Amino acid sequence: MLTWLCSIFAEKAQQAQLITILITAAMAIVVVLLNQYFLTKRARKEIYIKKIEEFHSLIIEYEVAGNRFIYAKSNNDYEGLKQHGETVDNAIVKMSMIIELYFPSVSFKESDYRSVFDSHHELNYDEAGDELKNSAKSLKDKSKKLMRKNKH
Repeated sequence: MLTWLCSIFAEKAQQAQLITILITAAMAIVVVLLNQYFLTKRARKEIYIKKIEEFHSLIIEYEVAGNRFIYAKSNNDYEGLKQHGETVDNAIVKMSMIIELYFPSVSFKESDYRSVFDSHHELNYDEAGDELKNSAKSLKDKSKKLMRKNKH
């Protein structure tokens, strides 16, 4: 087989043609690999951006449901407490899942964001509202940090 290749490419012109073919093939392979690398990188970044948007939507859901929960608690509305408490809990679980799966470098403890909603946690309406605002601000800061890090 080797002797056959040597006989085919015995002349200088044919050797130059072989080298040209090999260089072209190598460049084509490199271009395909680079293209795949950049497409994968862009796709990953777009997934991260979608997850950051979802995370931010959950923060808003957490804040709105939290305010409704605090209002229901101050008015002894047990049906509202149950409904809004479940919404808050679901938002916290979803935020935790997004952070753990996509952004493990960001610290997120569910307990930090549930404390204002604990049944033994008795704060007046204004204190509970302030604590909720601080929790939401902390989450929004994490979201903004992720946005700056993962923007296009």
